[in-house]
Amino acid sequence: METIDEVAITNHAPLPNQGISECRSSCDLLSVLVNRKSNHTMARSAMATIQHHFLSCREDFEMTRMPFSIWLVVTFFLAVPFIGQLSEVVSKRSLYADAGKAERGRMMGPSWRISSGVAPVTGPPAAAIDHRGRVHVIWTEQSISRGEKATIQYSYYNGVRWSKPQVIASSLAHQHEPHDYAVVTDAGNRVHVVWSEWYQRGGHYLRFDGREWSVDQPVSPEFLGNVALAADSKGSLFMTFVGAVEGRLSWHSLISPHESKREILEILHYATLRDGRWSVLGKLDGAAAPQFGDSAIAVGADEKVHVLYERGTAYQASGIEYTVVYPTATAGAKLTTREAYRPSIAVDNGGIVHCAWGDVGVSYCQIEHGLVKNRVDNLVPYGRAPAIVADVGGRVHLACLLIDEGRIGYMIRSNNRWTAMVKMGNNADMAPALVADQHGNGYAFWVQDNKLYGHLMKAGDTVLRSR
Repeated sequence: METIDEVAITNHAPLPNQGISECRSSCDLLSVLVNRKSNHTMARSAMATIQHHFLSCREDFEMTRMPFSIWLVVTFFLAVPFIGQLSEVVSKRSLYADAGKAERGRMMGPSWRISSGVAPVTGPPAAAIDHRGRVHVIWTEQSISRGEKATIQYSYYNGVRWSKPQVIASSLAHQHEPHDYAVVTDAGNRVHVVWSEWYQRGGHYLRFDGREWSVDQPVSPEFLGNVALAADSKGSLFMTFVGAVEGRLSWHSLISPHESKREILEILHYATLRDGRWSVLGKLDGAAAPQFGDSAIAVGADEKVHVLYERGTAYQASGIEYTVVYPTATAGAKLTTREAYRPSIAVDNGGIVHCAWGDVGVSYCQIEHGLVKNRVDNLVPYGRAPAIVADVGGRVHLACLLIDEGRIGYMIRSNNRWTAMVKMGNNADMAPALVADQHGNGYAFWVQDNKLYGHLMKAGDTVLRSR
């Protein structure tokens, strides 16, 4: 019995002046494919495909009658509008092709270029996620406006697309350029941003309620930088930063026999937001002329505020230390005795603290009831600047910069095992940012070729397999 597909094939005759083999070779292949279809719905789809092929045959025949010069000119002008799009597609394919190599090239989730690309990105991203699942990212760009030096840009992802980047702050002179910054969301899904400026005290604080940004407010007269932010489940916000504190009088500070000046110590402060203003809760011990660097902060379900920070002295390289600063401060515990930097911290729903930092590579440990457990030194060889988060399912996500490859490494710890590392990006040269949503999806952000990129790592993706 003759099928709909066979009728369509049979009724197609070669066009005039066209070799039968030129057209039938393709149509015969279609006939074989179509005859395998088992229902009329698929047959109709196949017929549409065949009709498109028939039209292509006729168009190819007509094109062969054109003079070659006219055909070349027409082809060139038709191709020009698509050259830019084609280069963008090729660029993106090269950026992310290796990310899915473990699954025969299959992508793990969507990837985006978030920055506009008009001005070069000059600072690493900072990211946060709210209770609706919206992802918020900030970064710095070199300003293209006359008289401005740099801007802080903001964009958010609503699950479908990214918003157009928006300037939320700008500087007018080099000494006022944004130095470092952090972003966090509260229980009301409001966005809070704090940043510092080069060579300036005071800091800056902005709040976004979903409609408009607040007026810029100072943070603290002592504020210098190295800021980190966190929020608890009730919406309270906490911050760590390095601030200037007057130290002891010493002969180094002697100005004249009748006048002296106290030395200035840079001490790690911790603060909370009360009635729209930041209030300092305390400072870590400033004995022995410490030198504090970067810090990371996280709040557990028990509302304890955990801090991981760099600390050294004028005679000793910075190491990594851990402490609880709120509601009751505890004695710090030193995790490293050698030089280390860029700490990151997360607390899971079970109250286990997960710590990561960079030294020779990226190292990791857990802290439970004040005890260090499951420590892995050099977990990621040649890794730098780790970012670590815990999702609601108890999985721990880790992203870091692979300094020897210029790429971003991503892995997950689940059931006490780390997955094999997935690599993303090319020519990455700044610390990544990382967040996880309530479904266990991870969002990684990084800078490469002076542009900001992001990638969604879907929960349960088989690319991430235990090693």
